[in-house]
Amino acid sequence: DLDIALAMTGLMPSFGADSLMTNGKPMPRAPFWNAVSVNDISAQRDFVSLASRKLVESMIKEAEQPQLLKRLQTVQKNQMSYQVVRQAETAKISLSDVDTTECSLDFIEKDLFVTLTAAQFQQAISDPLAKVEALMKQAMQTAMTVAQQQDCAMPSCPDIVYVTGGTARSPAIYQKIASVYPSAKVVVGDHFGSVTAGLTRCAQNAFN
Repeated sequence: DLDIALAMTGLMPSFGADSLMTNGKPMPRAPFWNAVSVNDISAQRDFVSLASRKLVESMIKEAEQPQLLKRLQTVQKNQMSYQVVRQAETAKISLSDVDTTECSLDFIEKDLFVTLTAAQFQQAISDPLAKVEALMKQAMQTAMTVAQQQDCAMPSCPDIVYVTGGTARSPAIYQKIASVYPSAKVVVGDHFGSVTAGLTRCAQNAFN
């Protein structure tokens, strides 16, 4: 979700998102969302459908900047949605360590590069981060409810929060954890190996 959010807000403007038609009205956003929604099969199917191809063709004719919409058409014709979102993912990883990074989109158009910043990333993922915050609070509330049912003492804040996965490298994740649980210690796992290790252990328990 974070990769898709960054692709939409950071990359899709270079494909015509947020641009205007010749009548002054904004471009419809649905084709751009469908283009980057690589985790939604129905959205991807709709993006390459005949109706959507005709819509993009009409958007090109009505655009103030038709060259931008032609890039979207290239993604559509060649089914390059994953490559675009992959560039957003690469940028997300880079922005864990630097304030600015450059995405290469030369597979769409020669010498096409888009600069993204850590501030853009944080703004782009505000909605997904809000969901993360809600889940964190829900998990703690569930634990407190169970503790009360079992007549056990339960602190209002966890002592430790364990984070893992590639996305967990992002400073935005740490800032969100600190804002929800300011006194908790953050323990970092193997970002790229712990999920696989956990699945392996689960398989061993299930089949041994």
